[in-house]
Amino acid sequence: MRNILTLIIIVSFCICCDTKEIENNKDVTHLKIDINKFIHHIDISKYFEAEFIPLETTSQSLIGEIEKVMITSHYIFVLDKTKANKLFMFDRKGKFIRTVGKMGKGPDEYLFLTDFDIDENSNSIYISSQRNNKMLRFDFDGNFLGHIKFSNYIGMQFKLLDNTDFIVKNSDGSNKSAIFYNKNGKINSTISNPAYTFLRRSNTRCFAEFHDDTFMYFALNDTIYRIDNKNKGLVPTYVFDFGDKTFPILKIHDKEELERYLKKPYMHIETFVETKQFCYLNVYDNSMFYKVLIDKSNNEVVYANTLVYKKISIGNCVGYTTEGPILTWDVSSMLLTNNKDCNKSDNYSQSNKAPTINDNVGIVILSGKNKEQQKIK
Repeated sequence: MRNILTLIIIVSFCICCDTKEIENNKDVTHLKIDINKFIHHIDISKYFEAEFIPLETTSQSLIGEIEKVMITSHYIFVLDKTKANKLFMFDRKGKFIRTVGKMGKGPDEYLFLTDFDIDENSNSIYISSQRNNKMLRFDFDGNFLGHIKFSNYIGMQFKLLDNTDFIVKNSDGSNKSAIFYNKNGKINSTISNPAYTFLRRSNTRCFAEFHDDTFMYFALNDTIYRIDNKNKGLVPTYVFDFGDKTFPILKIHDKEELERYLKKPYMHIETFVETKQFCYLNVYDNSMFYKVLIDKSNNEVVYANTLVYKKISIGNCVGYTTEGPILTWDVSSMLLTNNKDCNKSDNYSQSNKAPTINDNVGIVILSGKNKEQQKIK
């Protein structure tokens, strides 16, 4: 299986390294996920401290779906591109401040908000406007600072790199999987997928950061790549082996075969977060999402379809800090949080109240515990 996964790396993306180099590269970590060790839930309180932050509901801050969260020392930024089509800005206690930018055809407006990124060093917010291939820049007060016109399709997701370069997850129907742009929106290089031009599916997120490293990953590919901005390439870093549930990318030769395999319960990586001690993933097998926690010190793995913090259910991964993932949380479960006996409850559901666009969810910011405080079981 290790040789197969290595071959997947070589075939799927044009990276300047051969099989022997990857096999002998000590920086590539191969991790096997034993699907027979599935458990019902993971109590994340064993491994992380948690800060629950409700997001204020006002007439200007109605969030339909949290799709991405970024946090600075003073602010929380929340993207809802599906329902509200807005980027919301809150303070660190969850009080609504403003929305950033607005929809329209003006120089300071976006046609279709697809992604955003933050440069805290310059207090800058970058927003991608996909349908006119522009990157809009605002300051933390919401003032428009200008835009960058990209020379090609801007894609669904992007990441700001060193020296204000960008990398874009491409989705223009071509076989370019990733495009490096300079700060003026001109293409530096592309990374293509020449063997499988029909593999154009997108995952929920495709970028992650840990200290000085930025990672990228792709739908239907079980490898996490480190972005090498200096050489404009992707370097394999983690390879995940799900056994019989590893997606058989080498067996696929056309769209019909692809669709046939997609109906089977193969694991697909949707989100990836790395911290000092753990790797955290959301994976999907066509029927449900699983939460995977890997202790990097010994490669021990636990995974389940439910994540709880002291009996309170918490939801999808929508972002990360260097300390841990950021997850969603139904604010209506605040009653459980404030209940002194909530840890004795056997109810893993948040509440009977269905969240609506008028009842904002909250976020959970996880931060690491000391090694002595926790142990994977």
